[in-house]
Amino acid sequence: MTFPSGPPSVTQKPSAQLIGQVLLQAGLLTEAQVQVALQDQSYCGVRFGEILVTRGWIKQETVDFLVDQWPELLQRRDKMPLGECLQAAGLLTPFQVEQAVREQRINGMRIGAVIVLNGWLKKNTVDFFLQGLAPNRVTESPFITKPRTTGHPLSKPTSNTVKSQGEELVDEDIDLEDLN
Repeated sequence: MTFPSGPPSVTQKPSAQLIGQVLLQAGLLTEAQVQVALQDQSYCGVRFGEILVTRGWIKQETVDFLVDQWPELLQRRDKMPLGECLQAAGLLTPFQVEQAVREQRINGMRIGAVIVLNGWLKKNTVDFFLQGLAPNRVTESPFITKPRTTGHPLSKPTSNTVKSQGEELVDEDIDLEDLN
């Protein structure tokens, strides 16, 4: 699918965009899938989203979310957390979100990085949603920089120092209980 003035911006109101453009930008469809669905649509007159669902390329829940809820969410000041948003879009299960949050607490990685590393979604899909929810966070490190604690009264943070080719690498605030 070619866009006359380049691909639409994620911050544009998606209701003004074709759903195919939004799904393509989110990495949820390929160019070939969009072209096939457009061709199908020209023959049978069925709605674009219905064709995608019938072909099994995307869930109805995802189409509905991106058409109905995503435009409103982009306009709100109080954005939905990433995991909750991906769950509402039908892209993650409640169990996956809970597991991602658990892993985030243990390994200090941002939830988006955990989701990608587990293979649940592609990086460009996570980045698409982050761009809409928190544009300033898309380029942040996948690691959380604030200290983590387990809440266990006896756990004590440690600092491990490793020398590597003349420079000192410090891994701070590692809680030994997190490793068990």
